[in-house]
Amino acid sequence: MRTDNTTQSTSTTGTHHKAGEITAENLNVQGNTGIDIYGQNIQSTGVTVLDHGQGTLNIGGYEDKTTTENKTHTESISAEIGVRNAYLTDCTTFRN
Repeated sequence: MRTDNTTQSTSTTGTHHKAGEITAENLNVQGNTGIDIYGQNIQSTGVTVLDHGQGTLNIGGYEDKTTTENKTHTESISAEIGVRNAYLTDCTTFRN
């Protein structure tokens, strides 16, 4: 005798980034060892200066991400019935 029990599940995870907002007439950003600007909406109507000094200037954005995971789990239960130490003797049927 065998019984199978299967369950399925799906989970979805989303990561959404909200951009920052920098608005200025004149924008002056200075850094001695570099500047990192990520995920910002920058608007400047005048002079914009990005002085990264001796380091690097890194400007980038973030990407929204959605992950979907499907899982299946199967559980099997089996049972066996056995006869132990059983003896069958000679059976003879006579018919008249």
